[in-house]
Amino acid sequence: MKSLPNEKIGILPAGALGVAFAAHLSSGFQNSEGIFFLPRSDSKSLKYPQIEYELLLETANGVESVKTPPSVLPPLPELEGEPPGIILAGPMPDQLFCVLRDLVEWLTQTTSRFDLDTAVENSPILVMTSNGIYFQRLRRYFLEILEEAEMLGSLPDLWPDKMPILVGKLLRGVTIQTGLRKGSGSQAIYRPGPSGRTTLVGGDAEVREAVRAHLQRKGMLVSANNQANPTRIEFDKATVNLAGNLFGQILSIDEDGAFQKITIAETHQLLPPSRMQRLVETLVSIGKAVRAYPSNYQSSESFEFLEKATAEHASHVASSVQLLEARINDRSLRAELPPTEAWLLEPLLNFARAKNLEEEEAFLTSLKEQLITAFKRAIAYFR
Repeated sequence: MKSLPNEKIGILPAGALGVAFAAHLSSGFQNSEGIFFLPRSDSKSLKYPQIEYELLLETANGVESVKTPPSVLPPLPELEGEPPGIILAGPMPDQLFCVLRDLVEWLTQTTSRFDLDTAVENSPILVMTSNGIYFQRLRRYFLEILEEAEMLGSLPDLWPDKMPILVGKLLRGVTIQTGLRKGSGSQAIYRPGPSGRTTLVGGDAEVREAVRAHLQRKGMLVSANNQANPTRIEFDKATVNLAGNLFGQILSIDEDGAFQKITIAETHQLLPPSRMQRLVETLVSIGKAVRAYPSNYQSSESFEFLEKATAEHASHVASSVQLLEARINDRSLRAELPPTEAWLLEPLLNFARAKNLEEEEAFLTSLKEQLITAFKRAIAYFR
C-alpha cells in the first residue's frame, strides 16, 4: 500500500463541516496535535498569521471556548514547508476551483524551489468533501490547469509519469457528516453534528486505502468504495440529501409559515410514500442517462440504500433544517435555494435538460419552487 506524504491532516476551511471533522479527529478537541486549519488564498475570514484565535462551541453546558484548537497554516500558495499529507476540503463547491488552483500554485512554487520530483512526492492528497455532484467536472478542471502549467513550463514533463500520480491524489469524500455554524468571523459559534460516515471514492486505489486507514485510526467514521464510480456515489448521496434536507425543510414549514424542527425519521413519516418514490425514480432515471448507474440498475436498490441511511440517522435533524432554523431565528432567511440544495438540484436539472428528460426536469423544478415558496411563507410569518 502506498504511504502518505505525512500523517498531518489539514482541514479547509474552518467552517461548519470542517470544525465537525476536526472535533471527531481530535476526540472532541482533546488532542489537536497534527490537525490544522487552512484558508483558501481568496478567503476573507480566517487569515494567517493567526497564531491565537478563539474557537467557540455550542455544548450542553452552553457556549464554551476550545482550549487547544487546531493550529492555523497559511494558504497553500504561501506555505513554504510541507503541507499536511491529507487535506479535507469542504468549502462551497464553487470554491473548490480556487482550492485546486492553490494546489497547482504550491506545486509550481515547490518545483521552482526544489524540483518536480520533490513537489510531486510531497503534494497533499486532496479529499473534496463538499456536498454536490461535481467530482468529474473538478477532476477535468484539475487536469486542465496542470496541463496548462506544463505548457507554460512551470511544471515541466508531467507526462507520462507524474500526471497520474497527481490526479491519483484527488479523491472525493461523500459525507453525511453534519455541522452548524451560527454567526461569522471571530464571533462564530459551532455545533459539530454526531459522527457521520464519509465514503472515499475516486483517485488511486492504494492512495484511497492509505487515507481511509489513517483517518479511521484518528477516529473518523470513514470507508472506501473500490467498486462504484464517484458520480454514482454522488447520486446515492443526493438521494439521501434531498430526501432528508429538501423534504425536511418543506415539511418543517406549515401552511401559515410557522416552523417546527423535525428529524429525518419524522420527515419520512410525514411525506407521502409516492413523493419519495417519485424522487428516487427521478434520480435513477437521470443517473442511468448520464451513466452514473448501469442500464440494468433498479430503483429498488436506491430505495434500500435510502432506507438504510434513514434508519442509521433517524434521530438526526438534517443539516439544512438546522440551518433553516438558525436563519429564521436571526432573520437572515432568503427566498432562494440554500447552497446544499443548489449544488444538488442545479446539476441534476442540467443533466435532465441535456438528456431531454422533460418529466424529470419538471419534477425537480417543482421541488425547487416548493422549497422557495415555503421560505416565502416563513419569511412573512416571522417578519
